[in-house]
Amino acid sequence: MLPRLWLGYNGTVPAVPELHPNQEIRRPKLAKPLSAAALALVLVAGCQQEPATETGSTEETPTVDVAAVREAIDASGAAWETAALAGDAAALTALYTEDAIVMPPNAPKSVGSAAIQSAFTEMLAAAPFTAIDIVTEGVEVSASGDIAWAHGTYTSTNTVAGEPYEDTGKWMNVSENHDGQWLMVIDTWNSDTPLPGTDVPATEETTTP
Repeated sequence: MLPRLWLGYNGTVPAVPELHPNQEIRRPKLAKPLSAAALALVLVAGCQQEPATETGSTEETPTVDVAAVREAIDASGAAWETAALAGDAAALTALYTEDAIVMPPNAPKSVGSAAIQSAFTEMLAAAPFTAIDIVTEGVEVSASGDIAWAHGTYTSTNTVAGEPYEDTGKWMNVSENHDGQWLMVIDTWNSDTPLPGTDVPATEETTTP
């Protein structure tokens, strides 16, 4: 099928006019090629144009002081110990962001400052702490330096129904840097002790090689 360019408006092939034997065929004049000097000027002008750059493309990734973050996480754990031993639910809640999530063992999760403080108030009333030791075992920090996730272990003694109750367990949380203060946004912990009435034996910590 012929290209549309070669068809007339009514779909027929237009007639090609006949040429006289002595008639000269006129060819369109072509533009003169650029001289070497003119071509060189064009290339130089193109090279002198500054390439477009994106705003902020030269910004460097901030240096993260992991040791300082680890120190801040340890300080948060120490503040948690102090508040827990004092039975101060408000002080515990102050270690979290306003929209934080706390997921304690054997209890529903608490979301937001009001719910978290209420849960801590009930916990401290039912099983007040007489001893607690929180140990940080690992801290990872985001490349931006404003988010950290940590994990570790704890040992504690609480008074339950008038009797001392000793416990060991592990914890994990995620914290954010708010104007230089590290606050937890997610926090959870659970006991190593099997539930009462179960036949599951306590085992030593295992690590996949």
